[in-house]
Amino acid sequence: MRILLVEDCDEVRQLYVMLLDNIFDNVEITESISGNNAVLKLKEKSFDLILCDYEMPGGNGDVVYYFIKDNNIDSIFILFTSKDSTEITERHNFPEREGKDFFISKSNNFNEFKQRLISIASNYYTAPLDEGYRKVRIYNFWKFNKALCDIYLRLSNQKYVKIIHSGDSYTRKDIEKYAHKNQNFLYINAEDYQNFSVTLGQTPFLSYIDTKNPENATVTVHAMIHELVQSVGINETAIKMAEKTVANIVEMAKDDKNLYAMILRTRDKRDYLYDHSYLLSCLCGHLAWQMNWSSIKTLRRMNWSSAETLRKITLASIFHDLTLDNPDLAMINDLDDPALQNFTEGEIKKFKDHPSKMAELLRQHKTLPPDVDHIVLQHHEKVDGTGFPRKLSAKRISPLSCIFIIAHDFVDELYKCDFDETNIIPIMEKFAKKYNSGNFKDPIHAFIRSFDVKIDIED
Repeated sequence: MRILLVEDCDEVRQLYVMLLDNIFDNVEITESISGNNAVLKLKEKSFDLILCDYEMPGGNGDVVYYFIKDNNIDSIFILFTSKDSTEITERHNFPEREGKDFFISKSNNFNEFKQRLISIASNYYTAPLDEGYRKVRIYNFWKFNKALCDIYLRLSNQKYVKIIHSGDSYTRKDIEKYAHKNQNFLYINAEDYQNFSVTLGQTPFLSYIDTKNPENATVTVHAMIHELVQSVGINETAIKMAEKTVANIVEMAKDDKNLYAMILRTRDKRDYLYDHSYLLSCLCGHLAWQMNWSSIKTLRRMNWSSAETLRKITLASIFHDLTLDNPDLAMINDLDDPALQNFTEGEIKKFKDHPSKMAELLRQHKTLPPDVDHIVLQHHEKVDGTGFPRKLSAKRISPLSCIFIIAHDFVDELYKCDFDETNIIPIMEKFAKKYNSGNFKDPIHAFIRSFDVKIDIED
């Protein structure tokens, strides 16, 4: 069954995704945050059922309803809102399509919601195999660092093993070490389901704080941003979470005087999709904060030590790969990498397009500072002009993008050598030759100097 869930509030939408996961078997849920965005989704593919809020920025629910009527779309349409149904009926002549249009009032009575939905879409309902457990998408547990109830891993349809006890503290890594690569769910007891659902729906994304381990908190928040971008694109919550991450990273950069120590602390981080972005943002924040740019003319003109520059480069670090969902694909840097042949045509196209797609998403949000989209657009360009998507020469890549590209390349080199600190000097020596041209010249001088090492660079 394919469901389009249209709801602008992230917490409410996340809650009802979980409820729908446990009502229908083999359900595919597409999320949308506005009426106009939902119309775009409807143009891309068909849905069996549309569960739609009424009042939303970027187009109310009536936008979706009129679109499906005008285009003779046969989907079940459920207007799902706390607004008075009488007012909506009088204004929009709703419901109009007999047997296809319905109204469900929002409430905390989840069993009532379930029974009403089953009665509407009875043809799609299959009773769950085991009534004793409920499935919860793994990322829902990231909003907490203490278990609200016992958490289970399913080994088979009838066999579950407890992995975290109620009240135990845990991290994202603790959760994910139990999950297989493509496993999306963990499980809780049916009797805990109602209380967990209410708490989940009332807990904002921005409430995650781990004061004992700010690095873990930062990486976890980044993972949550990734899930938001994957499901609904860049929205206000994603931007607020990114800004919070920027603030954390800037503070860590100011406090951490030893760049080597910061790098080596990440040697146990092996989830490339999230962790390389964390390391990259920390590295860029550290460089921009610690380096004395005043002795380098180009960078002095850019005022790189300003708070706004820190914000730009760290935001770019957070967002640059978030349209990708495969860590193995994210590790590829060049279009001529033989490893690309291991992926489908669709995955390769997604990889080729991801700098442009993310840059376009960023440009749509005026609250983000200028240049962030340019850095993201250029992060796969190369010093020799063979990069993508535009094959820019070293003189046409912006200096701000240059330092990002150097830092990104450095992080990838660290992964290749398994974070062996004895390789840092050889990496620097290679970079001194590789990046000594065009707009990369000043950034590579500053980059090497920030490690407090002496390497000769030809003028």
